[in-house]
Amino acid sequence: MAEPALHEGVGPFDEQTTIGGYFALEGTLTPNSLYKTALKFQSARAAFSALLLAGTPKRVWVPRYICDGMLAPLRGSGIETRFYDIREDFGVDPSLRLEAADWLLYVNYFGLCDALEEELLQRFDPAQLVMDHAQALFSPARRCLATIYSPRKFLGMPDGGLLISRLTVPSPEETDHGSVDRCQHLLLRADGKISSGYEAFKASEASLEDYTPRRMSPVSRYLFRNCDVQAVSLKRRQNFQALDERFGTINKIHVDLDREQTPLCYPLWLERPVNRPRLAQQNVFIPVYWQEVLHRCDRSSIEHNLSLNCLPLPCDQRYNLGDIERLVTCLRSELSH
Repeated sequence: MAEPALHEGVGPFDEQTTIGGYFALEGTLTPNSLYKTALKFQSARAAFSALLLAGTPKRVWVPRYICDGMLAPLRGSGIETRFYDIREDFGVDPSLRLEAADWLLYVNYFGLCDALEEELLQRFDPAQLVMDHAQALFSPARRCLATIYSPRKFLGMPDGGLLISRLTVPSPEETDHGSVDRCQHLLLRADGKISSGYEAFKASEASLEDYTPRRMSPVSRYLFRNCDVQAVSLKRRQNFQALDERFGTINKIHVDLDREQTPLCYPLWLERPVNRPRLAQQNVFIPVYWQEVLHRCDRSSIEHNLSLNCLPLPCDQRYNLGDIERLVTCLRSELSH
């Protein structure tokens, strides 16, 4: 079934034209055409579920260094899942071989692995490759079976997932209407209530565990369509470079941003863990990618080491260079302990 288009230039969250009445939230009102033709779902995992239903592979290879959210559709589908190891540069285990009916899911980690994706396209049949761009919103879709995006990892959106695929994947008949409830954390943060907003954020994330494919909500469509993506990309790249100037010499990850790469964060891979709770006392919150990996890998593995010792430092569009300097000061103090 074809996707109904939202009327351009009308009420933001309502597909029906109305005149008069109360105002809705303002967006940045800088319309963009980013992935305009992509299929739009309520989440990346829902997009992946729709792809699996359409393609029915015999087996899917996934990296051990991945969140459980992308594994859930595989478990629900009953498709055989195999794990592969990654190298320190985030490349795929060189010993891995694919059979004819296999797929390989590759994660563009931190939005910094475009060159590695090109290597995979040369190494494997592109029709067997699915690129997970949940952390790489601004990296273009590859010449492969499918590319999946999760805009809410980069933008102030309650939900949403995008799918670009050479497969014919039907768009769901049902539209997701849970976005209104999932916006609470966005509004609370805008109102300065960050602590209470965090609880709402966790509830919002939990509500997306249902990966039954649904169309992206009108709220998320509007927010995504009206985001100033060029400004977002520029700010992230500037903040990333500022952090790399401070920490590049001690970082086990060495990255030179090319013109197409826009990072999710600045991944600072150290030789030892850092006391995150002590940083949190200074209002510096560093997430863990991903806690569940620790139970999936040997303690001596690269993936285990990454989960413990890689700090995904925020470098997004909310912060200016003054904020970055405060982050640097707090982290340097912690590293001196």
